[in-house]
Amino acid sequence: NLPLNATYYILFDTPDGITRWVAMETCDVTALPSFGYGTLDETLGFQREGDAEAGEVFADGTICITVDNSLIGGVGQGDVINNIHGDVRVFAGALCSGLVSQVDETASVSDTLRGNQECGPTPVFVSSFDFHETGESVALDWNAVSTDMFTHFNIRRSHDVLSGWETVNSSPIMIDGPGHYTFHDFPEEVRTTYYRLMGVTREGEEILLKDLRADLSGGARGFALAMAGQNPFRGAARISYTVPEDRHVRVEVFSINGQRVKTLVNDMVGAGTHSVTFDMQSDYGRRLPAGVYLVRVQSGNWNQAMQIVAID
Repeated sequence: NLPLNATYYILFDTPDGITRWVAMETCDVTALPSFGYGTLDETLGFQREGDAEAGEVFADGTICITVDNSLIGGVGQGDVINNIHGDVRVFAGALCSGLVSQVDETASVSDTLRGNQECGPTPVFVSSFDFHETGESVALDWNAVSTDMFTHFNIRRSHDVLSGWETVNSSPIMIDGPGHYTFHDFPEEVRTTYYRLMGVTREGEEILLKDLRADLSGGARGFALAMAGQNPFRGAARISYTVPEDRHVRVEVFSINGQRVKTLVNDMVGAGTHSVTFDMQSDYGRRLPAGVYLVRVQSGNWNQAMQIVAID
């Protein structure tokens, strides 16, 4: 069900300084997609140099294109290729003619070639990656499907999709098997923000799993309660809460049976966002077991609760 009159490019800069591409084209309604390769010239634009050796589209949307490396700069194992990104263009006329519109473009990355790899459907590691605003934070939610090859996640953030990426989690977001994960970010500016969910392998390699664009509105700049880090967590959890004015605040932790096990805050606090650490110690200094806990913040007539999960 690929749209007609479209070209799906992968562009990259080889060590010789030339921008090259491989592409799949759906230009002919009477034929299967075609696959080719070429260069991109600042003056002449896309220059097609020949047909690829092979190409295939898998059911999950993965496009595999085979081209001899001698035809694309002679790159091989150990070479670094830069500015790798996808580019989809649709033509107004039949057989990929007439006016052309760029309809999609991915972020740019660099990669060190590791030799030949089998071409096949892309493994699904994460099925979704979404966000919602809550008070002063941006809650990032994702569902992990397959986690065996990763030890932890990292979250990258940028306000310019092409540069300025930074890791925002201060400690690794540890993986506890498939399931739902949440991380709260506290960006200093309310503006369009880009996020990348990275999986980190046992060898320390980061792999991009999902990315998203968050057009932030500022949310409700009033009361809020959030987990300032990963949930589930190990060792200690950092709890963030926001009040719109100076108020008396209580932040308490309850067991799944409703027993209060820890009072984190019981004091006057100033307007704004504050954070407090729950170190899995009870009010009596007893180490609490792993499990599900309820954090509740209360101030006057306002109260809010959230569930957190401690793991060994």
